[in-house]
Amino acid sequence: MTYFSYVLGNPGKNEKVWNFDTVICAFFLFTTFYFILDVLARQTLGSTQFQIEWIFLIIANLRLVMIPIFQGRSCEKDALKRAIKLFIPIVVVVVYTTALSFLQQDFLSQHGLYFGAISDNFIIRRGAKYIGYLGLSLYFASVVNTWKKFYSVILFLIYSLCIAEIAGFIQSIIYASSGVDILPITRTLDTGFIEISATVDFLGIKFLRINSLAHEPKELAGAMFILFLFKFYAEPFLNKAKQYIHLNTIFENYLKKSWFFTLIVLFLTFSGSGIIVLTIILAIIISFQIWRLFILGKPVQQGKIISILATGIILLLLFNTNYIISFLDVSILRRIPTLFNQGVLIPVEELGLDPEDAAAIIQIKRYPNVALYGIGFGGFSNLTLPLIVNFYRITIETASSFSRNLFIECLFSSGLVGLCAIFIFAINLFKKASLDPFNYAILMLVIGSYFMLRGSDQIFFTFIGLSASLNYLNSRGQT
Repeated sequence: MTYFSYVLGNPGKNEKVWNFDTVICAFFLFTTFYFILDVLARQTLGSTQFQIEWIFLIIANLRLVMIPIFQGRSCEKDALKRAIKLFIPIVVVVVYTTALSFLQQDFLSQHGLYFGAISDNFIIRRGAKYIGYLGLSLYFASVVNTWKKFYSVILFLIYSLCIAEIAGFIQSIIYASSGVDILPITRTLDTGFIEISATVDFLGIKFLRINSLAHEPKELAGAMFILFLFKFYAEPFLNKAKQYIHLNTIFENYLKKSWFFTLIVLFLTFSGSGIIVLTIILAIIISFQIWRLFILGKPVQQGKIISILATGIILLLLFNTNYIISFLDVSILRRIPTLFNQGVLIPVEELGLDPEDAAAIIQIKRYPNVALYGIGFGGFSNLTLPLIVNFYRITIETASSFSRNLFIECLFSSGLVGLCAIFIFAINLFKKASLDPFNYAILMLVIGSYFMLRGSDQIFFTFIGLSASLNYLNSRGQT
């Protein structure tokens, strides 16, 4: 019996799980190896312009086109048809945003914000990227079309996140004991690649902001947030998964009992946005448990964990106020002294936002119609580029402006028009949540968090595809 059939197979069901498509999906979600491959490719080519994700997007979209042509009558084709109907609002947004993109150059020129090939590059690359990711979502929705495939593919993501979690903790321990960062952040300058480490002064001690196998600390915070959700809902998630796949007992116990370890790793990133999102999501989860208990009269899930969290927070607030204040200073509030550097980012925010978030607020105040209608793909990057260049004191040729969350990205690209269409899509995507509440809860909270926290685009769009797959499986009553 092979490793795959032992860990992910189920001899009781004569179903083939692994083929070219599911292997591609699993590999794409095995973010540890994916990240290492991406870094090696960039270092080999000597440029951060190359991204391994483009190769996978091309493969996924080519396979997507092949499904209706070569598959004949199949589960893939049936799932794709259902997914396309579900994705109609998103297709409308893409068409609308593409049309706006052709007018963006004139808008930028009128306001002195057009920088030739630099601006055009943002429009083209962002447009191609998000259209490609739309194809990736449809690809996942069509090929992950049985419960066995669904859980098998997701497990590769969980394995990868657990590896990143352990690697991040080891990175922190080694730095604390020796001052050596074994996983430094890689950056590209005109002089070539450099390796840097982000640190903060917490309680008079120099702490490393761990990034593990992610590009930067806040990306690791986003990954740990996802892993925490899988651990938080481990009991119902694994109980259903075991109906279709085998699970290693050690791994199962680790997932059920190590949720607090994940929170420690998340806090060691000292990511302000990550901690804010975690706080919001925990508030939502606790509110939902209260609603289940007092309104629906149903037993509360994870009641013990919620009690421990609530008790821990109260004790910290009562007895370690100085620790809390110090931690907030080096995570959520550390940007305040630099936000208003040279008056570039005016003191209208005063909320400890990242410079990119502050720049977004400034430009929306200057150009309010952008928030209503959008200006096309790459809108945020082109509109905020001058502010970011001044803030970081870099040349415009080497600058790259990215929004900190998908809400801002969508707002600048397609405005409230696009956000309304996305809201309609979300309603349809999760309308069957009552049939599979815990699986939907994980997917919904992760997708929702990306409208607050900038993380991995590959996770966001694959989770949309997996949500569409979940919708398809529950519609069919797939077993």
